[in-house]
Amino acid sequence: MLDAGVVPDWIASHQAQEGGLGSGLDGVPRPRTLAELIETYLDHHDVSQAYAPLLRLIAREHGDLHLAELNYAWVDDWIRDLKRRRNLAPGTIRKRKGALQAAVAWTMVRWPEAIPVNPLEQLPTGYSRYSEADRRAAGTAKHDLERDRRLEPGERERILASIRGEIPSPPGQQRPLRLHYPAAVEAYFELLVGSAMRLREAYTLTLSQVDIDRRTIRLDRTKNGDRRDVPLFSEVAEALRRYLATVQSEEGGMRGWRHPGERLFPFWDGSHDPLALERTTSRVSRLLRRVFAHAGCEDLRAHDLRHEATCQLYLRTQLSDLQIAKITGHRDLRMLRRYASLRGSELADLLP
Repeated sequence: MLDAGVVPDWIASHQAQEGGLGSGLDGVPRPRTLAELIETYLDHHDVSQAYAPLLRLIAREHGDLHLAELNYAWVDDWIRDLKRRRNLAPGTIRKRKGALQAAVAWTMVRWPEAIPVNPLEQLPTGYSRYSEADRRAAGTAKHDLERDRRLEPGERERILASIRGEIPSPPGQQRPLRLHYPAAVEAYFELLVGSAMRLREAYTLTLSQVDIDRRTIRLDRTKNGDRRDVPLFSEVAEALRRYLATVQSEEGGMRGWRHPGERLFPFWDGSHDPLALERTTSRVSRLLRRVFAHAGCEDLRAHDLRHEATCQLYLRTQLSDLQIAKITGHRDLRMLRRYASLRGSELADLLP
């Protein structure tokens, strides 16, 4: 066979594993394990902020898996483990599967000999839902739950009063609410509840991205990897204008803060390291939870502000689903379906 110029499969396979058959990227060896696949994908592809931490988690848990073993049987076992041992919600399972599927698809284009078929694309419809066997093995079944928490009348005012130090601690709370840079916390809250921006999108803003006169914020790098313009309600633009003036006057607890690196808010140190960003997001979430608890909104979460802002876009404007999705950054219009009934409900309230 060799004399005839035909390379046996076992030799070709060995050469490929050693990098002897070339590389899909100049100077980059073909990945042999799942960890190498994910590392190469993260290094050479602009991965969305949503997928990157999930891929790092998968690499830590299953990085030793050889790509020759990345087949439908392994994927099926992995999904089953996420349900029966981890007891993850279907939505969480779909996110992990989507992240890994994208990484595998990218690798297949560059090294088609590494993975002949993407096994994650072979999963059946409804793969993330719990079967009766899954339910018995896990002891319970997780379902996709859509939080529908909105700001109740008076809550926004109580939260702002808490930030400003205008109300005492609620009964049972011994420690008063002490905030660093309270004026920044107030402006940040107003921006979140009035723009539908994600936490990270808001706290990583720079001055050059904000055009108060045009009431527009330019997001250069979002969770989904897209760029988008976010129009602002007039009250949000005014809140940002007041905040910038407060910084200049060094009032509102802003003494010493002068927008280093053009950063709009002081919660972020300017690092784009994924781990540093995750820690900042956690820290900001905890800060907002403290504020909400002090205002008597114990069950309110930071992400609920994005939900409230999206509701306001439906209630206060005549924008279409597609236009609102461009503002909020929702790629899947199905995620906006639950908001569609809001306008109907509002009109019904006006009927005698």
